[in-house]
Amino acid sequence: GINAEYMGELFLVRGNVYLFQFALSLHQHFSQEILAAKDHAQTYAVLRLEKCRPIDDSCFDRADQYNFPDLNMETAREYAYNTHLKARIERAKQLAQEDDDLSDFDDED
Repeated sequence: GINAEYMGELFLVRGNVYLFQFALSLHQHFSQEILAAKDHAQTYAVLRLEKCRPIDDSCFDRADQYNFPDLNMETAREYAYNTHLKARIERAKQLAQEDDDLSDFDDED
């Protein structure tokens, strides 16, 4: 099974970089199950660690294969936000404002 104490120690020492390393190791560990999934529900079940084979120590050991020597978390977060989230959040705010404007108009009737 999962050695949570060991994983916790590695996380405390290496921080978020270890989480990325371990996530990549998990994806490799479950690659056959992920590729064999017939739909998104099966894929998510594997990623939630439901109905899949146990995680063994090799997942922890394999995490060390993945190196991110130049990873700057702040820069990565800013890039991800600007690339993937900023426009969606601004559009959601705009739609909420338009909805509020329509609600104000409906109240006047």
